[in-house]
Amino acid sequence: MIGNQISNYEIKSLIGEGGMGSVFLAEHTQVNRKVAIKVLFSKYLKNEEIKQRFKNEASTLAHLKHPNIVSLYDYLEDENGMFLILEYVEGKQLDDQISQITGPMPEENAIPLIKKILSAFSYAHEKGIVHRDIKPANIIVTKDNDVKILDFGIARILGDGMQGMTKTGTQMGTVFYMAPEQVKGKKADFRSDIYSLGITFYQMLTGINPYSNFNTEYEVYNSIVNEDLPPANEIYPGITKKMVLILKKALSKNPDERFQTCSEFIHAIDAEVVNESGPPEILSKSPSESPPEILSESHPDISNKIQNKSSIDPLYSIFFSIIGILSSLAFGLVGLVISIVSRIIYFKSKKIGEGHSYFQKNLKTFSAAKYLSIFALIISIIATILNCYTYLNEKDRILQYNETIYSTEDSVTEMPAEEPMPAEAAEAPRAEEFTEDEPSEEDLYGQDSTATFEYEDYSH
Repeated sequence: MIGNQISNYEIKSLIGEGGMGSVFLAEHTQVNRKVAIKVLFSKYLKNEEIKQRFKNEASTLAHLKHPNIVSLYDYLEDENGMFLILEYVEGKQLDDQISQITGPMPEENAIPLIKKILSAFSYAHEKGIVHRDIKPANIIVTKDNDVKILDFGIARILGDGMQGMTKTGTQMGTVFYMAPEQVKGKKADFRSDIYSLGITFYQMLTGINPYSNFNTEYEVYNSIVNEDLPPANEIYPGITKKMVLILKKALSKNPDERFQTCSEFIHAIDAEVVNESGPPEILSKSPSESPPEILSESHPDISNKIQNKSSIDPLYSIFFSIIGILSSLAFGLVGLVISIVSRIIYFKSKKIGEGHSYFQKNLKTFSAAKYLSIFALIISIIATILNCYTYLNEKDRILQYNETIYSTEDSVTEMPAEEPMPAEAAEAPRAEEFTEDEPSEEDLYGQDSTATFEYEDYSH
C-alpha cells in the first residue's frame, strides 16, 4: 500500500493495525494535508457483516463533531477496497503513555484527561451513540496533553435500526474493559460505557489494568461479574479517598448504581466532598473552614503581625546561611592554600635532601592549616544549626498565628446567649402552629437536584 494513491491521498507509511483493518499515514497531493486512512482488510471484503460494521463506523463518525473525537473527512468504496479518510492525530495511545512514560498518573494530571474523555463520550451519548469498546488503546494523548477518541467500529447508534447487527447474547468489546452486562451478553447502554471509562480511569491512576493478572478469559469473566475490585489506593497508595469512592461507584456491578451519565461522573470529580454512603455531592464550606488569609483580612492587626514576622525571620535565615557559606569558603580556602604551598616547598626541598628539616621548621604552619580547616567546619555546622532552628521557630509561629486567627474569627462570629423568656410571654397563648410539611429537596433545589452539564452541539 505504501506509495499507492487513494483518491487524492498518497500513502506514506503504516501507522498500525486493528481487528478489521490497517491504518496508514497519507498526504493530500494538492494541499499537503496529512490524514489517517483506515483500510478494511481485503480478506473481509466478502464478509457482509464486517463490511457493514465498517460502514457503521463511518456513519457513526459522520454524526460526531467534537474536539476530543477524531473527525471523519471522507468515506470511499471501490473495487480496491473500503476506506475511511480520518483526521490524523499525532500522539501516543493512552495505554502506551501509562506503561512507557507516566506509570501511575498523579491525580492533577489524570483528572484533566479523564474529564476531556468524559466530555467526548457525554457528547456521543447525547447523540444516541454507545461506543462499547472504550479502552486506553482507543484514546490518543497528544503532545499538548489533549485527547482524541478513536475507533467507533463496534459502536451502536440507538434508534437507527443498526442495533439488529448485534444480537442479545453476543459479547462485543475488549474483555479487560467490558462491563458485567456485556460479559453476560446482555444489551449494552450508556452505563456500559461508563463502566469501561471507570476501568480506564482506574488504570490511569494505578498504572495497571485490574484484570491483567488473570491467565484465562474465564477468570477475567468471573471476576468482572462476581468479584469487587480492590480499592485503587491498595494498589497505589497515593490515590485519595475521594477518587477511590468515585471509582467504586463507576465500577458497580449493577448499572443502576453507577453514574447514570458522563456529566454525573464529571460532577463527582469536581465535587468538593464525596458522600461515601450515597452519590457524590458538593458541600459548601462554612465560614470557619475558609483559608487563614481570607479570615485575617477582617483582622488587619493580626494580618500585619504575620506579614512583619514573615518579612523579618527569613532575613535571619538568609544571614545565617551566608555566614555558614562564607566561613566555609574562607577558612577552607586558607587551609587549602597553606597545604598546597607547604607541599610544593616540601617537594622542592626533598630534591636537595632537606625534606625532614623542612617539616621540623614548618611544623607550626602545618598545624595552623589543620586547625583552620577544623574551625571552618565547626562554623559551618553552627550556622546550619542556627538556620534550621530559625526555620522550625518560624514554622511554629505560623501555626500559632493560624490558631490565633481562627480563635479570633470564632469570637467575632459567636452569637450572644439567648435571654430567658419572661414568664408572661411563656404563659401567653401560642400562635397557630405551622402544620404544612417541611419542604422537600425538590422544593428547595428544583425538580432535579442533580447537577447537569450542557455541551455545545458541534454538529452545526
